[in-house]
Amino acid sequence: MPYYAVKTIKGYEQQVADMLADKGDGVYAGLVPEQVVSYIMVEADDVSSIDRVMSEVPNATKLVQDGAQLEEAEVFDFLSPAGDVDHIAQGDLVEITDGPFSGEKAKITNIDETKGEITVEIAESTVPIPVTMKGSDVRRLDSDER
Repeated sequence: MPYYAVKTIKGYEQQVADMLADKGDGVYAGLVPEQVVSYIMVEADDVSSIDRVMSEVPNATKLVQDGAQLEEAEVFDFLSPAGDVDHIAQGDLVEITDGPFSGEKAKITNIDETKGEITVEIAESTVPIPVTMKGSDVRRLDSDER
């Protein structure tokens, strides 16, 4: 089944995907990747199927690249879960990007790949307190940022 990209108004991606899929008429599903803003991917019979229903869906602005089909690899990349801890290793110095310690520097003391969690110790803390968090909530620091 072919996939197409549809431009939406920012913040309405999920609404547009749901409405397009609900209309049916040759449109089967809408994919809303977290990493992409203002675009969705739509599974449909063909471009004309999407054109027919887009006129009835508010906040769907246009077909991308005049309705050129997306490569399956492009779509499936968004369906595969990204490894939250693939970008870091034990002993790395990281910056916490989310949660109550946001902005703090920390050292990774443990990595649980199955859960996608890490344990860190806050670098400037007088008493080392282990904090467990998602691996996606940290950014590895380059040597010049340490």
